[in-house]
Amino acid sequence: MRKRKNPCCLCAAATLAIIILALHPLVGLAFEDTSATQAVSYSFISIDIPNSSGDLGFTSLADINNDGEITGGFTNSSGFGFLLGETFRSTDIQCSGGTNAVLNAQPQSISKRGEIVGFCFTGGRLHSFFRSKKGKYTLLDFPSALLTEAVGINDDGQVVGDYRDSAGRFHGFFWDAGLFLTIDVPFPEATLTSPNGINNVGQIVGFYDDNTGGRHGFLYDRGNFISFDLPGSRLTAPTDINDDGQIVGVYVADDDVPQSLFEKYQAASRLSIKRVIAT
Repeated sequence: MRKRKNPCCLCAAATLAIIILALHPLVGLAFEDTSATQAVSYSFISIDIPNSSGDLGFTSLADINNDGEITGGFTNSSGFGFLLGETFRSTDIQCSGGTNAVLNAQPQSISKRGEIVGFCFTGGRLHSFFRSKKGKYTLLDFPSALLTEAVGINDDGQVVGDYRDSAGRFHGFFWDAGLFLTIDVPFPEATLTSPNGINNVGQIVGFYDDNTGGRHGFLYDRGNFISFDLPGSRLTAPTDINDDGQIVGVYVADDDVPQSLFEKYQAASRLSIKRVIAT
């Protein structure tokens, strides 16, 4: 099983990008107790990027940094990834494969410095890539892994994601300047670990699956792994965390309807919490 690869997931990602633009001014109303009568103004921008054939494919926005740079990709097979600068000038993102560029790069995250990570298929397998601000590409392959997917990056260039081992099991990884470390939540019922985001404090969020098919959120913080589930949900999947400990993601309620998740780590007592020390 895998996430983020089917068209429905990519459509959802694009929809989330639009929803975030629409609802961002309302976050203060929901969580900062701002007066509901205060006037709110905002604007929408529709973004469609021509693909490598010059046609308009389905554009999927993956991430945006504090300088307004946006990265994303396309859901069709001809899609480059792309980087949009502050002036909305587009740069192709092409995961290098030997001497040839591969036209299926899927960027996932961009740092403040403009470094981009994601994954692409080349040479018969799925690789992660790291693109520097100057456009230099590095393939990130966890040693002996069947595939590697980079999903999140912080402003220090530290990367998290997942890989599949030779037995077919998925593990999380942390990468920093050429060094890989495995991330496996130490809960005995866990069968899969998938980190999705890392902040500049070094906190990591993601999800893990258990042996009954359940999916739970996790937070790694200074040697502690913390498991959490949104009350009343049967699936909790965090996607990112900021430097204030605020976590976003998705959850599925008992009525099978996917919902957005916003949680602040400091107020996590409202969640179902399980904490263990990393060894």
